[in-house]
Amino acid sequence: MSQIKRIGIDTSKAIFTLHCVDDTGRVALRTSLRRAQMAIFFRELPPTEIALEACGGSYHWARELNALGHDVRGAVAWIGRWGRWRVGIGGRPPA
Repeated sequence: MSQIKRIGIDTSKAIFTLHCVDDTGRVALRTSLRRAQMAIFFRELPPTEIALEACGGSYHWARELNALGHDVRGAVAWIGRWGRWRVGIGGRPPA
């Protein structure tokens, strides 16, 4: 498996969907994890940039992942010019 550079996490109550890319932007891994598997998976990874969907539980996971040495950023939904939802990273609207 290639070195994972960035991970996007889609959160829900029980299942978390992970989309991992490498240095070139190619998909390195796509997987779904249960809540109990999250800490185990991220404990084994070197420090990585993580984009986490903003929701009620995201603050808990941001603290947990930051404690493991990862760089966690929140992804905030913005309404685009045409009324479509778009995602901005770090609280900024997309360019």
